[in-house]
Amino acid sequence: MKNKTINRYSNHGPKEEWLKQYFELEEEFHNNHNLGIVMITKFRRFLKDAELLSSDKKNEFTKTAKYIKEIGRKTDISNGIMAINLAETSQVYWYIKNIKPYETYTAKKLSEMIEDAGVTRFGVNGTRASITRILETDLGSKVGLGSVEKDGARLISITRSSWIRPNKLVILYGIYKFAVNNNNCYGFTLNELLKNEKE
Repeated sequence: MKNKTINRYSNHGPKEEWLKQYFELEEEFHNNHNLGIVMITKFRRFLKDAELLSSDKKNEFTKTAKYIKEIGRKTDISNGIMAINLAETSQVYWYIKNIKPYETYTAKKLSEMIEDAGVTRFGVNGTRASITRILETDLGSKVGLGSVEKDGARLISITRSSWIRPNKLVILYGIYKFAVNNNNCYGFTLNELLKNEKE
């Protein structure tokens, strides 16, 4: 896991329209967005976590981003690749480990779980909002991270789903990332894969 706090993006998780604009403008996005200073800082963090933006100060459109743009940002493969990369971050990793598929969590229950994970009371609402925003992108529907129920802007609940027909290329990419994250160990058994904590 790349980082420790699950309050990774505060209350500025990504929005679908930000992702759309980023892929349309590529590196020009950084000069042509209308996001506030905190929003762009958190969005850049998200893009780097998803490996769509270079992790150095150059803010370059990565090879991964170019591939995703080429095959289509809204495809299952694209969203699967982004989800695998994001699973290495504390927030998405926590979500995957703690939110069970096909269970509904009320906003109150989700807040309690976030606080139990060590987020300060001040940061709970922001973390919950960030998780909600991630689920409202294609990551929620395309690869089964989940869906949200709202009453206007107020969160009622979230429900994690699952990826019904996972793409073989994405599965291979996940295994590749597993190997890279385990000291480039490309020879491992299925048993080792299932036992490893670096899910």
